[in-house]
Amino acid sequence: MGDRVQMEIKRKKREVTLAGLFTRYTVIFCVNILLIFVILIGVICLFPLSSLFLPANYAEEQIDERRDAIAEADVVTSDLIPNRCSYGVYDADGWYLYGNFADEEKEPAWKHYEEERSSAGGTFYYQYIRRESGEVCIVKYALHLQFANEKLNDHLPNAEGILIVVVLFLFVLLLLANAVLVSRTFAKVLKKRLKKLERVTKKIADQELDFEIEASDIREINTVMDSFEKMKRALKESLEQQWKLEQQKKEQMAALAHDIKTPLTVIRGHAELLAEETLPDEAGESTAYILSNVQQIEDYLAAMRQVLDGGSLPEQQERFSGEEVKELLFDIARQTAAAQGSFVLFSGEKTKGGVICDRQLLIRAFENILSNAFAYGDTEKGIRLSVAENCREGEQFLKISVHNFGRGFSKRDLIYADQEFYSGDESRHDSTHQGLGLAIVRKFAAAQGGYLEYRNEAGGAVVEVYLREK
Repeated sequence: MGDRVQMEIKRKKREVTLAGLFTRYTVIFCVNILLIFVILIGVICLFPLSSLFLPANYAEEQIDERRDAIAEADVVTSDLIPNRCSYGVYDADGWYLYGNFADEEKEPAWKHYEEERSSAGGTFYYQYIRRESGEVCIVKYALHLQFANEKLNDHLPNAEGILIVVVLFLFVLLLLANAVLVSRTFAKVLKKRLKKLERVTKKIADQELDFEIEASDIREINTVMDSFEKMKRALKESLEQQWKLEQQKKEQMAALAHDIKTPLTVIRGHAELLAEETLPDEAGESTAYILSNVQQIEDYLAAMRQVLDGGSLPEQQERFSGEEVKELLFDIARQTAAAQGSFVLFSGEKTKGGVICDRQLLIRAFENILSNAFAYGDTEKGIRLSVAENCREGEQFLKISVHNFGRGFSKRDLIYADQEFYSGDESRHDSTHQGLGLAIVRKFAAAQGGYLEYRNEAGGAVVEVYLREK
């Protein structure tokens, strides 16, 4: 017990919450973003140093290098002026002599000279060069990044704009990569922990209950694991108890089957003795009914013993013509009516088709219908039975119809009568009714490709079974 407590304490020390785990990866995400900013700042600093670009003050340096040549030249020509710079030459009184200034630039350039201002607005600046002839050459240039290749300067936006676009593209790309990488790592870590839950749930679902539940380093998962541990113990106890009950029922059923065998043997012996005697027609027919039903009970007992021994009941599919089905069902109905002190009205045209089904399942389904018909019908009025062919939606069916003359189905019955364990209205106090009759019939009909219908008609209830003809 002490060891277990110590293990619990150690486990709790190692535990983190889901919120803590999420916070950890959020911090990692933010740290990665800071690293991305550092990388981009490095790109911004190093990019202009590459041979692809000229420094921002390149034009200014070129002017300084050519200052003496411009001052001493007889005429200032454009080849003395650095690329992408404009210029104008003025006399000592400020008259514009020549150059490539636009008209609107000429006067502002001289005013800036007089006021000794070097800025021309924005990224543009002026350099003033006094020539030996007394003239003044004013050169206008820009302080911004440029491509080293003039063709690129001619066909692309300014280099600084390109650099900004490249940096923004890298930022978005690295941000998305960071989000994907961190989210996948977080998902992988969480999935690894959830795998333990998956293994536990699978084992419990498969009823493999002899295992130790693994601990996790996430508190919420451990809480769920503790619940699974309780569930596992409760399920194990429940299954053991259920197994004991099933074993007990199995033993009781085996004993019951054995106990039934003796009186059944006595009944068969007496019925066979009676059958050897010359009896009136009615008594002889009753004796034949007794022997037939004794044989059926013995078949049921044999099937019960097979199931109790761990086997299953294989379906024995047979082909029955419509006439054979009619004869079988009419015979069962006569026997049941005689036992109930009632009678059956038979009807039906000659049939041509047939069905393929298990004989015992057919009998069981029909007996369930008859049992309900006599239980909730009027004994003095009997029941009406018909077997006929019916065509629905281009398919041929064998229709078995049973009509009793009792109180019929209630509104609730008409909704739930064919559901398992539905035992009818509270007004029906038959404690032997298990609510399986029409459910068994519905399943049998569906297995044959047919269906079950029931309704109220002419002061009674009608149950119809449609079996697909094959």
